[in-house]
Amino acid sequence: MARADVPRCSGPKIGKYCVIVDEAINVGVTALEYALSNCGLIVIDEVGPMELSIPKLKSTIEKVLKSDKDVIAVIHRNLITDVISELCRNQECKVYEVNERNREYLHLEIVKNFI
Repeated sequence: MARADVPRCSGPKIGKYCVIVDEAINVGVTALEYALSNCGLIVIDEVGPMELSIPKLKSTIEKVLKSDKDVIAVIHRNLITDVISELCRNQECKVYEVNERNREYLHLEIVKNFI
């Protein structure tokens, strides 16, 4: 979806990375649309500036997050307040912050919410 040190970047540039828009759409959008139609639980790793720089991918991510599906999404720490305030306004959301103290066992707590 992105590569460093691309000589002529035709997509958005996030830091040292050039976003390959066609790859993001072919892989990301296709996978998320499939998941919306066929899965009960959708996992997105990660929603960050790079993913949100591609309008079609951004709108598909928003569609997933606003759907009635169970979703586990990793949100970039710099976007967490914007995403949460926008998307959790009218639905149930639980936010976990991963840190050095909990990163070894947090997954167990998250899994408990889906069993």
